[in-house]
Amino acid sequence: MSTDQSNIEALIKGCKLGDKTSQESLYKLYYGYAMGIALRYSGSREEAMEILNDGFLKVFVQLQKGSQVTSFKAWLRRILINTSVDRFRKEKNKIKTVEIVYASSNKDSYSILDYLSEQEIINFIQRLSPGYRIVFNLFVLEGYSHKEISKKLGIAVSTSKANLSKAKASLRKLLPQLAPERFEQYG
Repeated sequence: MSTDQSNIEALIKGCKLGDKTSQESLYKLYYGYAMGIALRYSGSREEAMEILNDGFLKVFVQLQKGSQVTSFKAWLRRILINTSVDRFRKEKNKIKTVEIVYASSNKDSYSILDYLSEQEIINFIQRLSPGYRIVFNLFVLEGYSHKEISKKLGIAVSTSKANLSKAKASLRKLLPQLAPERFEQYG
């Protein structure tokens, strides 16, 4: 067992006991990782901070309740994703969605991702509408099926497929507009 792993285990043990210093240290240790996840699901840095803080609050509450954690990083990721999904569900009534029976997917002959930094990709994803953004993240980045997304978000499978298709179409249009110098060769 490495020193880093034993340090993490000690912090988790402290969090289980409600030790504020352990909570603060664990938060700081995983802040960058957690923020990266939260930014993908949010529309802004402020919203990402809310997801991150809500997620860590859930982490600390669950640890104090005695939750057993085998892989903290994977557990934290799951909590942040679920926190994002919960937030989407609460906001869903404010968002207009249209159910489309069938959505087709167009394939690109090149990968735009090869030409973008992680931060640029996050910025583009954040520009998607909340409905498109959450489906895109769950399907493309987390590997959920449309059936799983449908159950998780309380939407029809066809709506999940349509939102993914529209998210991809929006990104295809948005990327060259926001970084034209990167995409002149594909014009």
